[in-house]
Amino acid sequence: MLPTLVVKLAVFVHEESIESLSALLASSGFSDPSNRIVLVFRRFSEVWKTSSRAEREDYVRKHKEYVPRLLLFELVHENHPTPSMQEAAASAGIASVFQEWVTQLAVQSNKIAGTRNGAHC
Repeated sequence: MLPTLVVKLAVFVHEESIESLSALLASSGFSDPSNRIVLVFRRFSEVWKTSSRAEREDYVRKHKEYVPRLLLFELVHENHPTPSMQEAAASAGIASVFQEWVTQLAVQSNKIAGTRNGAHC
C-alpha cells in the first residue's frame, strides 16, 4: 500500500514536469520520500498515455494493486471518465466500482455547482 503522505504529495505536484520534481521536493524538505513520490507521479499519468487495449492491459498488469487508486485519482483529476480509464477499469475487473465513482463524482459536482449558484443542497 502506498503511504498516505506520499500519495497526497504526489497529488499536489502531479502537474510538475518530471525533470523538476525531485529538485522541487528536495527544496521543500521532502528529499527522503521523493523517489516514491516520483514513482507515484509517473503511475498517475500512465493510463491516459496508453493508445491501445493491449497497452491498457499491460498498465493494469504492471500496477495491479494500485489500479483502483490510480483510476480514482485520474477520474477526479479529469472530472469525467475517459475511454482509457473505462477500459483499464474493465481490464482490472472493477468496471462496476468505477461506474459508481463516476456517478458519485457527478452528484458531488452538481452539489458544488448548485452551491456556487446560490442554491442550497
